[in-house]
Amino acid sequence: MKRISKCLLFIFILILGVINVYAEDLNINDSNKLSSIKLDGRDLEFFNEDVNDYEIILESDIEKINISATKKSDQAVISGDIGEEVLSYGINKFSIKVVNQSGLENIYHLDITREDLRSSINTLKTLSLSTGEINFKPNIFEYNINVANDIDKITIKSSLTDTKSRYVEDYQNREIELIEGSNKIEIKIISEKGDIKIYTLNINRALSGNNSLKSLKVNDEKIKLIENEFIYNISFEHDIDRINIEALAKDSKALVKMEEVYELQVGNNEIIIKVVAANGKEASYILNVTRNKLLSKDSLLTNIKVKGYDIGFKEEIRVYNLKIKDEDTLEIETTKEDDSATVEIEGNKDLINGSIIKINVKAEDGTFTRYFINIEKGKKSTSPVIIILIVLFILLVGCIGTIIYRKKRKKKINPNKIVSFELPRTDEVIPENNNYINHHELEESQKKDI
Repeated sequence: MKRISKCLLFIFILILGVINVYAEDLNINDSNKLSSIKLDGRDLEFFNEDVNDYEIILESDIEKINISATKKSDQAVISGDIGEEVLSYGINKFSIKVVNQSGLENIYHLDITREDLRSSINTLKTLSLSTGEINFKPNIFEYNINVANDIDKITIKSSLTDTKSRYVEDYQNREIELIEGSNKIEIKIISEKGDIKIYTLNINRALSGNNSLKSLKVNDEKIKLIENEFIYNISFEHDIDRINIEALAKDSKALVKMEEVYELQVGNNEIIIKVVAANGKEASYILNVTRNKLLSKDSLLTNIKVKGYDIGFKEEIRVYNLKIKDEDTLEIETTKEDDSATVEIEGNKDLINGSIIKINVKAEDGTFTRYFINIEKGKKSTSPVIIILIVLFILLVGCIGTIIYRKKRKKKINPNKIVSFELPRTDEVIPENNNYINHHELEESQKKDI
């Protein structure tokens, strides 16, 4: 019986211990709970300390809210989203954490939805370009446009469907500089609600067909280029056996195909410079580069022949004396030591005594040699025919004179005609008694002579 009593006492004490522990556990669990939550000072409806998740819907015009909470146990600590909070449109998530003195956490979640009555329209009403065709529809958001190569700028013009929407900064109507090839242009519209719509314009600017040269240099010497002229001729002396060529295309995207250094052969060297435009169009510039042969310095003669005469030519002699007859010009034949030399004869016309004939020989390189022929020429003898003619002329003149004289003597003199004339002055002394001449006596004397 005593044993039964002891067992019952032990069981009773054990039950009291369990009850006491459970009671303490209940107190501990209640110490990390809230007794209330308030929004802008008003109690949260349907709040229950044992419920941790809440959904609240607020009107669209509420931009901020003040959250406060009351802990159930003074020993608990509250943290989290307590105080004034900014509300965004849509769902805003907040949490309140309660920690008791044993470190146990209890978190309350508030999902506060701010109603969004803003417009969500973010489309374009119209869209056009300054150049290029576009078949615009508001619900089509990508377009492909081709423009010519000479179009380097394009202006975007558009209008919004909803006046409450707006363009995203730097993506509005604007002027765009186009590069050759593909250009991706975006127009971005943001609705009042904040949603963004993007229109994409893929503008293809045709590649350049410019395949012209801007400049051309050969051995640092600039070649003058002429528009639409593709063949150029230049020459160099024999001692230039290689050249350097620099060619620059007008279009930076064009490709110039050529060698930079060229070895030159004697004679013509054809060099082709190809310019390939960005669109693949090709042009060829042709340089005809002539490397001159080595010029001869030989300006000597191996012989000089004068028809009808022997001047006694010797290669080392440059001056010759030649006595000729009465020729006005001579037939001169020269033989050059080098066929490339040129010969020019001066002074072989209207030859007289003392004339000098010059034979000028010029080599390819400009070397010059001159030969001289000094002409000795006698006086011309009078032709017999001319002498006979002169004699006949003199005889004729004499006969004519005799005839005229005889005719004059046969003429009668008029006695009544008084002839007077002035005597020539003389140094002889005239006697004082004979100061005047008797004209009558003179007249009689004349008649006797007749």
